[in-house]
Amino acid sequence: MLRWSAAFGNWPSITLRHGKTKLAPVGLFGRQKMTALTRRSIPGASRGAVDRAMRNLGLAGVRRGKGILTTIPAKDGVLAGDLLNRDFTADAPNRVWVADFTYVRTWAGWYYVAFIVDVFAQQIFGWNGS
Repeated sequence: MLRWSAAFGNWPSITLRHGKTKLAPVGLFGRQKMTALTRRSIPGASRGAVDRAMRNLGLAGVRRGKGILTTIPAKDGVLAGDLLNRDFTADAPNRVWVADFTYVRTWAGWYYVAFIVDVFAQQIFGWNGS
């Protein structure tokens, strides 16, 4: 099998077709999407060749920030007990409540929301955000 550069010509001329003219305004294409796009017209294009061409054109994918650390285990390893024994049923309202929380990334940082749910009604009884 021929190398793609020998078979299809010089890489920068091919990259300019997809590169700055099409992708720079949007800025959403990283290496994986750019490789997939390039392989439509050049079947043998490698990831390394796409990396080099993107570097030469000054293109880079958006890097995601670090995720949030959700669990910090205690040194003694003791977990909270399961008071319901995984039985999420109730005979009447206001007998069993459970709590849950979630977090959402915003421009200002992480936003945490805690919910209290009535098990019988399966509705949110109260919530608070921070």
